[in-house]
Amino acid sequence: MLFGGDIVNDTYSIVEEIGSGGMGVVYLAYHLRLEKYVVMKKIKNRNLDSSFLRNEVDILKKLHHPYLPQVYDIIEYECDFYTVIDYIDGKDLEHFINDGYVFTESQLIKWLRQLCEVLDYLHCNNPPIIHTDIKPANIIVRDNGDICLIDFGISLSADDAVKGYSKNYSSPEQYMNVMNILNGTPEFNAPLDGRTDIYSLGAAYYHLMTGCIPDIEDETLPPLEEYELPYSQPFVSIISKAMEWDIKKRYKSAAKMLSAVDNIKKQDERYKRYILLQILSSVVSGIMIVSGVLMFVFGNYEIAGTELAGQYDLFVSYCDKGDTVNAERLGTDLLNNSKYRSVMTDKTTAEILRYMGDCYFDEGDFANAVENYKSAYEIADDDNAEVCLRDYAIALVKGKRFSEAQSVISMAEEKFPNSSVNKLLQAEIEYGNGNLENSLNYANECLNTESNGDNAFAAFLLKGDIYTDKNQYGDAVSSYESARSIDENLSVLRKLGQAYLGMGSLGSGMENSGLQKAKECYSTIRDRYYLSAEDGINYSQAYSLSGDLSGARGLLDDLAITYPDDCRVYMQLAIVSDKQNDTQSRVYCEKARALYKESSDSVKQNVDGNRLNEIKNLYRRFFGSVW
Repeated sequence: MLFGGDIVNDTYSIVEEIGSGGMGVVYLAYHLRLEKYVVMKKIKNRNLDSSFLRNEVDILKKLHHPYLPQVYDIIEYECDFYTVIDYIDGKDLEHFINDGYVFTESQLIKWLRQLCEVLDYLHCNNPPIIHTDIKPANIIVRDNGDICLIDFGISLSADDAVKGYSKNYSSPEQYMNVMNILNGTPEFNAPLDGRTDIYSLGAAYYHLMTGCIPDIEDETLPPLEEYELPYSQPFVSIISKAMEWDIKKRYKSAAKMLSAVDNIKKQDERYKRYILLQILSSVVSGIMIVSGVLMFVFGNYEIAGTELAGQYDLFVSYCDKGDTVNAERLGTDLLNNSKYRSVMTDKTTAEILRYMGDCYFDEGDFANAVENYKSAYEIADDDNAEVCLRDYAIALVKGKRFSEAQSVISMAEEKFPNSSVNKLLQAEIEYGNGNLENSLNYANECLNTESNGDNAFAAFLLKGDIYTDKNQYGDAVSSYESARSIDENLSVLRKLGQAYLGMGSLGSGMENSGLQKAKECYSTIRDRYYLSAEDGINYSQAYSLSGDLSGARGLLDDLAITYPDDCRVYMQLAIVSDKQNDTQSRVYCEKARALYKESSDSVKQNVDGNRLNEIKNLYRRFFGSVW
């Protein structure tokens, strides 16, 4: 048993016990290196194969979804195993039920969409991950109103066949499996699949909607339709279908259930009767035919618009968090999905294209950034045309397409003759051509015209880049901080972190302050967005330069879990562990070389030159041969 104040494996400071159940005791802990709260869950059965446990947790560590907590690791402490998972701040739905809270249909539909999305994500893994324990207590509502599904796929109980079993919410097939095991006849177990989770989701919603616990052993449990509920008939029907006793009658997948939710208005009997009335009336009057068609069109229009709004909000949240992979995937779907074409305005399309351009720009994929910014500019309204044209030109400069960029700049001067954007774009052209002083002068002229706003933000970033190139890190920090005062986003935080790191490496009396500020920047990125591999390496470098090799090593160990195929992480691991005189450095060095050899040319170009030279020297010392 652990107590508040205990330190586990020099990494986790136990705060308090926060629960216990079939999985084991649950503790709130503070990760001393990551400086964040985590949950440690003790696994009850000590006889489980440790290799099996680690294999299962390795699968879960690779999961990344906005409605799931991150699984970090499995650790062993005093002969017990613990899983380490993100701590999710919020209240579970069971809390609201116990407080007598009455949920609106719009609330329930929003959460149902999110739950279907995350179940579809889990079930589409190879092999599929079946949650097996969906219930109100495992659905947390965050402060922003979104849900988080906890205890997903953690099948680490004493017997895998009864993993995550909660009688009140388990499906009939899961319940029968447990009964067979308890009765000594496990050979009659039925296989569990995604429809098992769909039943449990329906049962959880039964409890949310009625306040009654859907005990599967209660044969008198009334169906949802017998309650007088403040919910629409199609919504009730969706939950009832999810709770079908016969597994074949349930939704075949979470994606199918999500589709039903998204089309909920089309299932409403009142809606159907209305359409039928239009059709019947059309026999009497040609005018009514037109009316019926219009109502049908506008009905579908409203449904598609509602769905588009939800997907657009999710897309923007991915962009804001810096999750470029999911943002690009969803953005591409929004732009190409035929069902949204009738409801997507040019303004919305332009916004999506510009966000997509930002994602590609941040990844250094300037060719795709150019295409998206260009397309955004071509359909943008007057209020947004200037910023789209600006981003289009800057992406061309970054891609070394200077003649095209100059043409776009000439276009900007003609369309926006009195705008500060013209000085900014000239500054970008000069910077791209290596004329740093000319670029700095143009950036200052831009700031003389506009001291706040988008163009000023970009000008301050450019000044910071110029000073960084000149190793004038104090000036770079000042410029980036000015940009930060306009908009504290992921881009400026990354640049600030690198500038503070540069300041900390100079040894000019400012190193301690600079390194501490760098840590604060990367800590903010970790908590508000997420650490890229490069962010994490820089974060560890701040610890290493400040003499905290243990802290640097811990960050890199965690980073290797998230980015197991990134050669840069293992390069840094080899370098830091060598400074610790750890024999593991040789293993990391060898793995770094193997990953580097397998990497694409674009990945190799992103490897820091100094770090590459350092790892090459290390490899030569360890193995007596060239890298």
